[in-house]
Order: sequence, then structure tokens, then C-alpha cells
Amino acid sequence: MNKYPLLISFALLYWGFNTENIAVSVLFMLLLESHRIIKFRWDFSTKDFNMISIISTLASIGYLVYFTNSNQNIGFISSYLQFLPIILFPLNFFYLYSTAEYINAKKLFLLFVVNKYSIVHPYTKRFQPDYIFFASLLIGGSVTEGIFSIAALILLVLPILFFHKSKNYKFITWIIGIISVIIIAIIIQFSFAYTFFFMKDVLTDLYLDYFIKHTDRSSAIGNIGSMKGDFKIELRAEIYNFGKPYYHLKSEVFNTYMNGIWRTSETGSDKLPQDYFEYGKTEVDSMRVFFFSSGKNTYLKLPFTTSSIFGISQNQMRINSLGRITINDPQYLTDYKVYSRKDSIINLFSEPDINDLTMISTDAELINPLIDSLHLKGMSLNRLHHTLSNYFISEYRYSLDYIEQKDNNKLKNFIDNKEGHCELFATLSCLIFRKLGYPSRYVTGYLVSEYNEMEELHVARKKDRHAWIYVNDNIGNWYEFDTTPPDISFNRSGSGFFSKVYDKVSYLYYRAFMFRKYNNDLFQNVLLLSIIPLALFLLYRILKGVKYRGNEKKDKFRSHYKIIEELSQLQDKLKNNKIEDHETLSKWFDRIGDIIDDNEKLNIIQNLYYQKRYFSKEFTEELEKELKKHISTLQ
Repeated sequence: MNKYPLLISFALLYWGFNTENIAVSVLFMLLLESHRIIKFRWDFSTKDFNMISIISTLASIGYLVYFTNSNQNIGFISSYLQFLPIILFPLNFFYLYSTAEYINAKKLFLLFVVNKYSIVHPYTKRFQPDYIFFASLLIGGSVTEGIFSIAALILLVLPILFFHKSKNYKFITWIIGIISVIIIAIIIQFSFAYTFFFMKDVLTDLYLDYFIKHTDRSSAIGNIGSMKGDFKIELRAEIYNFGKPYYHLKSEVFNTYMNGIWRTSETGSDKLPQDYFEYGKTEVDSMRVFFFSSGKNTYLKLPFTTSSIFGISQNQMRINSLGRITINDPQYLTDYKVYSRKDSIINLFSEPDINDLTMISTDAELINPLIDSLHLKGMSLNRLHHTLSNYFISEYRYSLDYIEQKDNNKLKNFIDNKEGHCELFATLSCLIFRKLGYPSRYVTGYLVSEYNEMEELHVARKKDRHAWIYVNDNIGNWYEFDTTPPDISFNRSGSGFFSKVYDKVSYLYYRAFMFRKYNNDLFQNVLLLSIIPLALFLLYRILKGVKYRGNEKKDKFRSHYKIIEELSQLQDKLKNNKIEDHETLSKWFDRIGDIIDDNEKLNIIQNLYYQKRYFSKEFTEELEKELKKHISTLQ
């Protein structure tokens, strides 16, 4: 990749940004770019590179073993491709700092099992790791799609198109080339991201589902707090008739608490029952929700009084006993309508069970003094909520400092220090209601209060993630209670200029996916028509470049070092003492030193050759003349 300075570095940043490995990518970039400054090279032999290739192969196998035995929420293939640049980095690093122009890569990824008649065989003998490293960065970074990713891909591929252009190119040919690069970038982004998104690596999912499946989902106190500084838009909504200043949209519901972690217990799953409204006779509120889903399963975001959902196939939806609704195999941009009845508080939650009243003894000891001091025993449900909310507003302080605590005493620290945020307010309130005999559940989701004038939609950002509770009145009705001080929980301003720029880009991204959703056939046809000629062209190039076995003898004495003119002259002078395929350049100079009388002159030639080969920009015309003079007079 010497023709394209800094291109690998920019590709590293692209990969690091998309895979959240930015620190690693910057470190790799500094190590690789330093080869332009550091003036030494290792003289590795073919055997040395075979050992480095084996290390990369073992690292690859090790990652496969690690992934298979860990419960990860992303597919194996996409995860492996994101990790591939880390596996290939050592090989590329030592190649850049070596004297070799290319290496033998038979030992890389077990390529030594490929027989000599295959198409791959010739390329393993004369392999340049920097090209495959660059390709792995583009592919690994393309697993996650986005507007910035497509733009970055275009900028990374355009220099290659520019350097390879012919002097005879007409302007229209150049424009067609640029358009082709843009199409290829979009294909790579959408093809990789959507292939892994929809396939979700079937074999890995089967393994995880049937052998190491974890049925217990959990949420540690602090997960939401860590997102409070992030202004990324995660959800959009059109809201009709509700008329509130803010809206709770639940995502997950939990019923078991211990040591700072909420879990679900004995939940089960069933098809979602639906109520159908007779319009004009039943008053309803409605909401249309848009969010970008990820993974094979995702949870719908719903208001408390939801009774019907439209826009998603009923066969895709499942509801567990706590009221969490899962959608299987969603589209990337999920879009659905929610209806709520104004004349009823009946909703999608099941009857309470023993888990909704359970607490451990240490938690009961923590909250008993609080219950006694506020005289909460015997209060009605609404009065209890009112008293508890007022107490938190007057006596407690909103704070995110606690989220870094590593111990299991977050709830105790919250009560002692009287500061925390929604997760702790909700947890303590839930346990108090349970202690007083009211079945309660802990809920996470979004608190939507921001109306975006540009989009004419309500938006929820990561900072709007929230926690609150559901409480049952013991006569069949569930109520939604939020005891976090309201002035803290939903009146949080934006982050200035960069937030506004991000909002505009995010909106364009959203509109692009809306356009794609409703013009899906058009996109499929464009992609198909683009991929077919590209595939045929690549097939032609691959087959054209294949060398037949009969031509291999001609390359028998071809060196894996770059043959510049002076080295060719030296080899011609020495006739039968040319560089052998198995020996390094320094060993060759040592060998011919044994048969040449003037070793001092040979040392001068060797040093001058290295200067020209690796630091050509500093090699003056005087040094060029000196090198040629010494070669011509060498006996």
C-alpha cells in the first residue's frame, strides 16, 4: 500500500469508530505509520513469516473458542470480521518493518492445506499482507452501517481509483468511476450490515439457544445512569390525543431484586392478545413509534395503557407474564402504531404473583425505618404514592455519582446519602410498596418529553432512558407510578451546536430509511443490477490472474525482494550466484562476500542499496552515481 500513504491509517480510524475500538485503532495507526520514520528493517526469512502466520492463525482459532463459549448478543460472523484486523495486525506490522516485498502465506488460516493446483495457491506464495489488512478494515468496519460509514468508505476507495486512472481517461469515464465507487460503498455497507442482521448466524444462535442459553435477563442499577450524557436519538414518535407534557414508554419489566440487580423470574411467553376498537364508539389515544432495532429479537416501546398494536405481524409478537412484548426478526427501522383506551386502566399485564412481593431480609431492614418515619402503613395506594413522591422531592438530591460504585450497597448508600437518580428512586419505591403489601414491578424504558420542531416528532435520546414502577392495588388493577423528581427526570436541555448538527444528520438517516422502507423493490433492483456486473468483472479478474502449473518453473529463482535496477545488475554480474528463494537479502550479501575479494566495496554497495531501497526520498544523485560506479567496478 506504499502508493497510498495514510490510507491504512484512515481505514483503521473507520474500523475503530464503527466497532467502538477507537483507542486500539489509534495505537495501531501510530505503530504502522512509524515505519516511515524509523530507519531499520528486520531481515525475516520465509520460515520467520510462517511462524508469524501460525500465530495469527492460532489467535483466530482462540477467538472462535472464546466466542463459542461466551453468551454474546451479536452473531459470530459479524463479530469475527470486526475482530479480524486485530488478528492480522502482527503479520502486517512485521511485514512493514521487514526487507521483504512479499511473503509466503501458506501457514495463514491453514492455507497450507490448499493443493498446488488450486486458484489460491499462487497467491499464497507471493502474498502482501497490507492489502488484505486494508480489506479486513473495510469489511470489519462495514458490519455496522451508517451515513458516516458510507461516506468514509467512499473517501477510502476514491484514492485507489485516482492512482490507478489512465492518462487517456476521458472526463465521463472518471465520473462513471466515481459513481461506481459510491455504488460499491453502498453495496458493501448495506450488504454486510443487513446480511449479518437478518441471518444472525443461524448455527451460532442454535448453539446459544440450546446449549448455553441464559434464560434470566438482568439490569444492574447504573446501566441507565451511564447513558445520561449521550444525546443520540433512539426513538421517534407521533403522538395523538394524549395531551401530557411527558410520556412513559416501557421497554422491559423486572420482578426480582437482589444486590443492585433486577431480574425476571418465571416469565414464560405467549402470543399477544389484541383488542379491536369500534371507531366512533370507543375513545382511544394513539401513538406511532419509530426506532432502529438491532438483533434477532427486540422489545417494543409502549405506553402504560396499551391495549392494541398495529403495523407488526401478530405472529412476530410474544408477551411474557410481566407484560414485556418481544418482536422476532424485526425490520431495522421498526414502525408501529399503539392504541390506548381512555375509559379503562386494564392493560396487558398479568395477575401479580409471589415474585411481585418478594424481597430479601437485608432490604426489608433498610426500608423499615423509612416506612415508620413517614407513617406509610395503612395509607391508600394513591396517598402513599403522593407522600413518597413529595418526600423524595424535598429530602433527596438527583445525582449520577453513584453509578461508578462497585459494591453491592448502592441502595443503602442511596438512603444514607439521599442522592441518586431514577433507578434508585424506582427501586426503593418498589420495595416500599412490596413491604406494605402491594405487588410491584420495576420498569425501564424512556421518558419522552422533547418535541423536535425540525422533525415535527417527539424524540427520545439515550439520556431519556428511565426507570419507574408498576403497582397493583390487589383488586386487579395495575397503576403506573414515577417517584423520581419530575424537574430532574425530563427537563434536561441539549448539548449545543454539535447536538444540533447530529440531530440533522440523524434525521436525514431516518428519512433515508423511511424512503427505503416504502421503496424496497426499487432498492432491491438497483442493488441487483449493480452486483451482477461487479461479480462478473471480479470473476474475470480472478480467472485472468491464475497462473498455470506449467509457468511455475519460470519463477523458480524469483526473489521475494523488490528487484530494483542496481540489484539486477549485481545479480547479472554474479551469474550463478543469484538470490535464492529461501534466503534473506543479508544472508545473500554474506554468501557472495565469501567469493568476492573486495569485501569493503561490497559493504559500501550493500549500504547504498539499502538507502535507495527503503529511503529513496533521501537518496541523492551523487549517491546514485556512487552506487553504479561501485557495481560496475566490482570484480
